[in-house]
Amino acid sequence: MARYKLISAEDAEESFGISEKIDYPYQDFEDEQEIRLYDGDQTISGDFGSDSTQDWNPFNVIVDGDLTVRGTVDWHEWGSGSFLFVTGNVVADNVALHGCPNVHICGSLRVRGAILGRQGDNGGLLRVEGPTKAELIIATTDFYMDFESDVTAVVIGDGDCIQGCKIEATPDDCEDYFLPDFLDEDGAVDEEALLEAIHEGAPYLREE
Repeated sequence: MARYKLISAEDAEESFGISEKIDYPYQDFEDEQEIRLYDGDQTISGDFGSDSTQDWNPFNVIVDGDLTVRGTVDWHEWGSGSFLFVTGNVVADNVALHGCPNVHICGSLRVRGAILGRQGDNGGLLRVEGPTKAELIIATTDFYMDFESDVTAVVIGDGDCIQGCKIEATPDDCEDYFLPDFLDEDGAVDEEALLEAIHEGAPYLREE
């Protein structure tokens, strides 16, 4: 991945209109969070994301181009918020979003495995303007997703949390879709077991 350059919130607004696309008021925290701009298409071998041990991610990311991740987009945000903004298309093995990040993709999203959003606490958000394709899309614990174009995937979530596509089942009642090892005794998805399988590339869905 190419080196990034730091830009101001003013530059981010002038060039990309970030505040019109995300809900996180990043301009209020310019003195505490840097904005990293990656110029042009980016390819990453391995996972791409933020430090899971930090409460508040100290940076935001703009990719001005396509983003290809030969691994998992693994973004953690346990504090006040942060954003990942991609002007082009995103291709990845998986997308795992934890906590309250704002992720906005202006193009398409193509994922070999799963798109997972969890523990959003009404602050986590994924929005995709272009078509989305994945094996599984699942949103749990108040993580919000908004798909503005066609979606091809098994979609698990609550109607209030996922917009723009047909939902097959809720996370609390999805035994028809997941293998037994990924369900608790009540038939709800085991979030931690699913996350581990996603990272390991192990199967988790029942065969049709």
